[in-house]
Amino acid sequence: MKIPHEKPIEKKYCKIVRARAMIIAENRVVQKACTEKENRALLDFTRICEYTENNRVEAKTALGGFPESLWETYSAFANTMGGYILLGVTENPDKTFSTVDLPDAEKLLAEFYVKVNDPKRVSVNLIRNRDLYTATVNGNHIAVIYVPRAAREQRPVYVDGDIHNTFIRNGEGDIRLSEEQIRKMVREREEARKLSDSMRYMGAITVWLTDHASASARELAKKLELSTSQVRRYLNRLMAKGVVEKQGNGPATRYRLKRKPG
Repeated sequence: MKIPHEKPIEKKYCKIVRARAMIIAENRVVQKACTEKENRALLDFTRICEYTENNRVEAKTALGGFPESLWETYSAFANTMGGYILLGVTENPDKTFSTVDLPDAEKLLAEFYVKVNDPKRVSVNLIRNRDLYTATVNGNHIAVIYVPRAAREQRPVYVDGDIHNTFIRNGEGDIRLSEEQIRKMVREREEARKLSDSMRYMGAITVWLTDHASASARELAKKLELSTSQVRRYLNRLMAKGVVEKQGNGPATRYRLKRKPG
């Protein structure tokens, strides 16, 4: 008798199962380890009926499964001030909130966790394990996603692999950015990245000169895998700040940390 092969479980489903287990374990840690100060920073779920949607909170019922519309909110929160996405929370006609009981809140968070790690879904994953957790409100199970604000060098955060799907939060709505607004955000990102690189390389030069009596621009360039002209620009900035001083001239020029008088 031929025994039929068991159908392989879909790869995506396996990821969701593993992520769900991680969410459950992490949720226990969060609930057990949160200090009183940290709890004050979280939403006060005892007063959830007093909340309304605003520039930091978005409610989604999610009884029909994973709400794909949340990705616009993810982008909007990331590009603005950050915020909370509440699954299992519905907005009433008077704009107040009420909760519904999600049949499997952890599974929704696990599905989110898998998708947010897909670069085809979002340009940047900002989520840490502690940003995903479940809560019980009025006897109902809800899921909470905290979206941190993206750093300047990470923005714009967009969805579905298209930079034109870039959103910001304005009041209680997600607003798609115009072409000019996106270009401005990209310019700011590149400026921030250049500044970040400058600080990183100047820090590396300072550390190297702390451990060595002196170095030439060529030696530092080889160490940092930069051009000599780039290193000289960073050295000039460090000299302007009074951190580094130059010894000698021409090809024999060397640099060292500036010595304090006395």
